[in-house]
Amino acid sequence: MDKYQKEIKKLWIKEREALKEKIKKIGLDSQLIKKVNLFSERCFLDENEKEKICQKLIELDDFTLSVLMKDPKRQNIYEKTLLNHLKEAKIKAEILPNHGRNAYYLINDEIITNLDRKPKNVKSLDFKISLSNKEIFIVHKYTEVSGGSQDNQFQDVLNQISQIGKLTKDKILFCLDGDYYNKNKINQLKTDNKNIKVTKIENIINDLKKINSI
Repeated sequence: MDKYQKEIKKLWIKEREALKEKIKKIGLDSQLIKKVNLFSERCFLDENEKEKICQKLIELDDFTLSVLMKDPKRQNIYEKTLLNHLKEAKIKAEILPNHGRNAYYLINDEIITNLDRKPKNVKSLDFKISLSNKEIFIVHKYTEVSGGSQDNQFQDVLNQISQIGKLTKDKILFCLDGDYYNKNKINQLKTDNKNIKVTKIENIINDLKKINSI
């Protein structure tokens, strides 16, 4: 279990226990009832089944609670995990917006911001790191082997790599985590552009120190 999965596990448990305490105190509130109704409608369940779900919630059944909870993976958990990891190492870091004038993009060997429109086929940069000697931007991806969107995410990385040249090769760091990014995938990326620097969350602190000393 990697650092991200550990954080996801902690969040599932924390939020499930918080929901249990809420139900113990006030019962099923309107928001939870709405979730039950939407779930029942989506799955074509009748009133009898809906009542069973509500009863399971009142009984604090872990499975039923989990089905109706928001998945931590949809709460920017990957970005937050990396951000906390950097801050624990006393590294000044911020998550960048993914759209608007304050977003940053890597285009034609330049790092650009304050754009009126989002560029086509290029994702925004994810983090800005302020080191003592320089500023570093991070492209961050967490991709699992399963899920179905791996090729799209890999293509996003390839698109960004194609924009790197001599001017930006020491300003961009790719933090590629998850089982999808094995040695073969990383080697493929480096074959496309020898200028890129690739790391993982367990190595990023040391790699940032090396970059800072260049």
